[in-house]
Amino acid sequence: MALKISPKKQLLLFFCWLAVFFFITLVVSAVLVMTQGETTTTTLLATICQDLFIFILPVVVTLIMVGRNPLEYVWLNKRTTLGVMLLTIALVVVQFPTMNAIIKLNTLIPLPEWMASNEEITEKAIERMFGDYSSTYFMIGIIVVGFLAAFSEEFLFRGFLTRMLSTRFGAHATIWIVAAIFSFVHFQFAGFVPRMLLGALFGYMALWSGTLWTAILAHFVNNTLAICGMFLTHKNGFSELNDLGAGLSAIDVCAVVISVAVFVVLIHYYRRLALQSNRAYAGDVTNG
Repeated sequence: MALKISPKKQLLLFFCWLAVFFFITLVVSAVLVMTQGETTTTTLLATICQDLFIFILPVVVTLIMVGRNPLEYVWLNKRTTLGVMLLTIALVVVQFPTMNAIIKLNTLIPLPEWMASNEEITEKAIERMFGDYSSTYFMIGIIVVGFLAAFSEEFLFRGFLTRMLSTRFGAHATIWIVAAIFSFVHFQFAGFVPRMLLGALFGYMALWSGTLWTAILAHFVNNTLAICGMFLTHKNGFSELNDLGAGLSAIDVCAVVISVAVFVVLIHYYRRLALQSNRAYAGDVTNG
């Protein structure tokens, strides 16, 4: 029998399950490190456990207990058009130089010692995750960091938390609150602002299109571009992808200007097309 409780108590129930699964994740990760050491394999397994046990399972268990369909609640059962999906990819690709510039500006903000130390630990974990940067680890990275991380994080943030908080806040406030939480829980404060901006972009994509798949796709493309940049840098010394827009050269400035101009045009077109698709799909459901 489903629990008949208020949204506030549903959120409290979620945090209770989150604490349980977070503890399980800590135990599993600790056992992996103690038995196998800090290796690429253990880092990947710990990341998979985190995605499943922290981002997905607490949401699924909570929604089932309150009598809701998890896929329906987080908008995974809704579709959109191919045009919207292609525009989603284009927007993420176009914003890359601008985001590189914002990342560079964010790194200029001085951080307390504990934050700086945490950045170093996180960077080492990311480096360890990709092993020897072979083609095998590239494919594993695309699956684990590209898709699974994108899916699980969007499932929790743009799916569950956005729906939960929207009962108390307006759509715009909810998107930015969730984006700030999304950026904070990564505990990579040198990239807090750009990650929050990306989170807001993913939130608006889901809101306008009416489906979480647009946010998942955008997140996946962004992560995949970052992975490609890392592998190109380590394998071939080609760092231009991650550095484009981050400097003060004429090429960087032009890249950012063009990036912003094209992004502004595309985001207006994206909003209109996504809303049209959203209304058309709602009409199909109503008439079906």
